[in-house]
Amino acid sequence: MASIIWKDNRAYLNDIDLFGNVVEGSCEIKRKMIEVDGVGLPAGANVPSGRYEPVTASLNFNNIDASMIRQFTVQDGFVNLKMIGHCNSINALSGFFQEDTLTTIVRGFSDGIPLPALKASEAAEVEVNINVLFIEIRNTSGVLFMMDIANGLVYPQNVL
Repeated sequence: MASIIWKDNRAYLNDIDLFGNVVEGSCEIKRKMIEVDGVGLPAGANVPSGRYEPVTASLNFNNIDASMIRQFTVQDGFVNLKMIGHCNSINALSGFFQEDTLTTIVRGFSDGIPLPALKASEAAEVEVNINVLFIEIRNTSGVLFMMDIANGLVYPQNVL
């Protein structure tokens, strides 16, 4: 399992310069478990299936102009998000890392974006859920964590 928490990140969406600020966000990556039970076993057991549960990133944006929210609906809701800022993560292989200058890339499809009732010139707070297809966390030395669901890649291997 891996747990990722973001605080105070600058967000760049679909190659637009500065989209807004991610005040806080989280993402949890879990192994999919299957139950094994059989004759002679005193109890069933859950064991890893070799796959992962669907991954969702929940992000709270602030300072988003209402006219920018429509960027979540272009390309059938596909989102290419780049965040720069504070990130904490706990994973089974490397333990805990916490840095202030990490870059996170999240690609996937937005899900159920609540549209605030604001004038186009007012800033809004918006919570967005992204069904993740790709996530990467890197610092200046290189990639710390990467999961590409469409291609079946995870770095470091066996991290979860």
